[in-house]
Amino acid sequence: LMQMIGRGMRGEQCGGTKEVYIVDFCDKWASFTRWLNPSFLLEGEEGGTPGGTKKEPKKKSKVEEIPVSSIIDAMRAISYGDLGFKVHAAVLPVGWYNVYDKNDMPEKVLVFANQQEGYAAMKADTQALVAAEEQNGKLLLQKYFDGFGVMPTPQELEDIAELTATEKAFPEFQSFDERDDIDPSKLAMKYREETSLANIFKIQQDIHAIYNAHKTIIDSLYGNVESYQRRIFDFLLYPTGVTPMGSSIEEAETEFGLLSAEPFAEPLEILLDEVLAEQKDNLGDDFKRPTIGWTKKAYKTYFAQYVYLGDNIKMNCGLNSASVPREVLKYLIYHECLHQLIHSHGPKFRELERRFPNFNELDNYLDYQFPTFVKEESR
Repeated sequence: LMQMIGRGMRGEQCGGTKEVYIVDFCDKWASFTRWLNPSFLLEGEEGGTPGGTKKEPKKKSKVEEIPVSSIIDAMRAISYGDLGFKVHAAVLPVGWYNVYDKNDMPEKVLVFANQQEGYAAMKADTQALVAAEEQNGKLLLQKYFDGFGVMPTPQELEDIAELTATEKAFPEFQSFDERDDIDPSKLAMKYREETSLANIFKIQQDIHAIYNAHKTIIDSLYGNVESYQRRIFDFLLYPTGVTPMGSSIEEAETEFGLLSAEPFAEPLEILLDEVLAEQKDNLGDDFKRPTIGWTKKAYKTYFAQYVYLGDNIKMNCGLNSASVPREVLKYLIYHECLHQLIHSHGPKFRELERRFPNFNELDNYLDYQFPTFVKEESR
């Protein structure tokens, strides 16, 4: 059944149809919709049942014969009225919440139409969720979702409640309707019809305006405005949005600045001392001072790295330039210091990271400004 649904929902861009009709006439909608949950599809993917144990073969039940005359009598007793197909309790997903699972990995919780009232009541109790010492998914389910139909799982509710407690705010609902408004393929079609492709600047302006109006959902689906814009241009250049193998898109020239070949003037130890003093409240009294140093060669993969076994911070020597702002290096050092406390980049880590003064400006420098510099040749 799931395989048939997958084939039906390929869509026109993948050789399918514009619409697909899924008919469930066995009144099993509550269990039927489990195929929408990716975690359900992955259960036991390595073979066997989720627990890894083999199912015992079912024992054959005794066959109890029923006289044909009784079956005929039962059939004659059935009354057929006005026959017609009606959708019964057809509950469809309307959006999702971006959360983190128990392993601190990003996860999306699907929201069905019949669940919206429960989530609204849960959001109204945000302060209670923030103040709660422990989140109990079963109690949350009983308190906020007392109706019929598809219900969220206790674990999904715990993930939402824990994120609310960490961020001090209920997560923002992501609507499928809003997703359709920002669909790259639809926007590309609009630009083809309404705008000359030669006027790239106007298209880019419009994309940034759309991004500013739908920032949360675009970041959730595409990562950032650059990736989102690239996806739209994929559809502008190719009908399916897929670049043919063996071809390439010529990139616009980037204006590069020169990065001084002179090394950073101060020892990293001085910057580390300042970070430990200024961020003492965020790092805690039990924080142990790590060692710190530059890498021997420049890397493209990381700006810096915290090594747990050696309790050491390695700073990418590609940043070792008099042109790099002092506060950028301190921000990086603080980021790596946090990894002594928290290994992953989950919500708690991000909350502590944002406490660094001018966090947005410094993070933006590393992501968007620094890559446009080329280091001068040392003389």
